[in-house]
This record gives sequence, C-alpha cells and structure tokens, in this order.
Amino acid sequence: MKTTKKLDALTSLRFFAAALIVVYHASPAFGVGEVPASFDQGVSFFFVLSGFILAYVYPRLDGGVQMLRFWQARIARIWPGHVFAFLLVLALLPQAAWTISGVPELAPAAANLVMVHAWIPYLDYYYSFNSPSWSISTEFFFYLCFPLLLWRWHHTWLLKLAATLLIAIAIVAYCEIHDLPWAETEFKGVSSSALIYIHPLGRLFEFTLGMVAELAWESWLLFEIGAVEATLLEGSVVVLALASIAYGDDVAFFMQTWLDEPRHALAEWIIHSGSSLFFAALVAVIAMQRGWLSRLLQWPLLVLLGEASFAIYLTHQIILRRLVLSVQQLPAWPNWLWYGIYWALVLAVSLLVWRYVECPARRFLGPGSARL
Repeated sequence: MKTTKKLDALTSLRFFAAALIVVYHASPAFGVGEVPASFDQGVSFFFVLSGFILAYVYPRLDGGVQMLRFWQARIARIWPGHVFAFLLVLALLPQAAWTISGVPELAPAAANLVMVHAWIPYLDYYYSFNSPSWSISTEFFFYLCFPLLLWRWHHTWLLKLAATLLIAIAIVAYCEIHDLPWAETEFKGVSSSALIYIHPLGRLFEFTLGMVAELAWESWLLFEIGAVEATLLEGSVVVLALASIAYGDDVAFFMQTWLDEPRHALAEWIIHSGSSLFFAALVAVIAMQRGWLSRLLQWPLLVLLGEASFAIYLTHQIILRRLVLSVQQLPAWPNWLWYGIYWALVLAVSLLVWRYVECPARRFLGPGSARL
C-alpha cells in the first residue's frame, strides 16, 4: 500500500450517503413521510466510492504477500463491525426477527459470520439477522475480485468495465426472460431483487466504475482550475447526483409504462443502480478538493460523522427494529420527536461503535488498513 493523502471531503460524503439510507428505512416507520425507493442508492454510492478509494490507495499489488496483506486490511476494516452488529441483533431482537421466515437456522448464521450471505440468493440468507449487512457481503466479494481487476489496470480498464456492465445486463435480461418475481417477504425462491439488487455479480459494475473514476481523477488533477470554476463544477455534479436520486423512481415508472410491465427488471436496476454514473463523477470531482464545497466537506465534524458512517449503516436498522417492537411500551410522544430521538440514538451508538469497536479492531487485525 502506498502512502496516500486522506481525502477528507470523500469521508464526509459517506455520512450523507448513509443518511440517505437511514431516511429511506426510518421515515415511513415514524410517519414523517414516504421517500422514493431510489434513496436506497446510497448503497450504490458506497460501492462506487469503494472502488475509487481502493484504486487510489492500492495502485498495484505485486505478488501473493501484498494480496494477502490487502485482504487482511480489508477484512479488518469491515468484519469486526459486522460481527458486533450481528451480536447486537442477538441481544436486542427476538429469535423470530432473526430471519424472514422467523425460523433461526445455523446455515444463515454461519453465512453471515463469514460474510457470504449475499452470495446465496434466498431471503433467509441475504436478509437474515442484520439485513443491511447484505452489502457488506457484496463488498467482501469485491475485495476478493480487486487484485484481478487491478492486474494491468491502466491497459485493461475499458475491457473490465465493459465486462462487468455486460454481466449486469445479462442478469437483468435473465430476470426478464424468466419473469422472476420481485422479492416479497413470503416468497422463498430466487427473485429478481436477489440477483439485480443483492448479488455481488449484479453490483460489480458499480465497484469497477469507481475504479475508473479514480483514473479520471488522476487525469483531471493535471489541469489547472480556479476555486470559482471548481466550485461551479462541484455544485453541478452534486445537483446531477441528487436529481438522479430524486427522479430515479419516475424514470423507472416510465420504463415500466413504456414496456407495459408491472415490475420490469430494467426499471429495478434503474431504481437501485441508475445513479452510479453520476456518483462516479461526483466522487472524482469532490476528490480534487479545489472548490469551496469540497473545502466545506473537510469540516472536522462532518469528517467525524463520515468516519462513523459504516457504523451508522450497520446499526441504524437494528435500533429501528427494536423501537418498533417496543412501540406499545413507549410514551405517546409526537412522531417527529421520536424521529429525533431515533437519530440521536443512531449517531450516539455509531460513534461509540466506531471509536471502541472498529478502530481498536482495525489496529489489532490489520495495521495500515485503508479507510473508506
């Protein structure tokens, strides 16, 4: 791993991506409004950002020793927090809430602990225990693929980007040809959601796109650009990224109407991954850290919240599910007040998990691990 300057502006962006996901999951539960399903594209942002950061920190991996050290550092980055959240589920939620079927089984638990549950396209696996952790399993798959993607990267990036895009297209086509249903809680078979939204092969394009964004960023750094121009550029990519999120559902609805399908597989991909191109541009531009917006994102409080974003993502739904289960015992306060209390709990717990679980475990298990 080379010595790299930490890109604080990107660290802060992680908090906003995590906040999108929290809002998407929690707002309806507290009766404070419905949000578009495309808000869940915060996950897509994390996949793109992960590809960018890894390509930045690890420009090459020469030989088996470096690859093993890379995997050690990456496991040290995600596994301790994931296991802590798994144990938190066992402590705070009843057994009936551990799997979708309500039947706790050893196999989904084992798959969770070794971070392969998203690779198995069945609800009782990928949504078991702490359901948002499916993306940790998907990310783990990306880490395993990274040395292969990185090999001769500057000469093969276009081929690899095209190959991962073709894989995503093939999965969408397979779901459409076989008329796979959208995953409902009572559905036990393989669904289009399991393959398009959850499975790592369906999301590998976004990770590879992030690696390509790092190449673009390296080239853009060679150009001189003033603070005013950089700020306008930063504002433009932020607006485009936010618009793609806000109108993702509308674009998907148009696709469904145009194709005369109640739930078309391509529309599903648009809802969950359609903003990835805009995210790649956003990450590359903000990483330049030349405009006023990126300077604002280097504010220490935002950077701190960005550091805790992984823990926010891992714990927010556990806290939400515990509150929902306790609703009969809670005071009859206004929804907005409970929503504020919920956010305060999420931030407090996440900062504690980051400080006392993630950081010590990372130092112990994988010194020098890159921070995403």
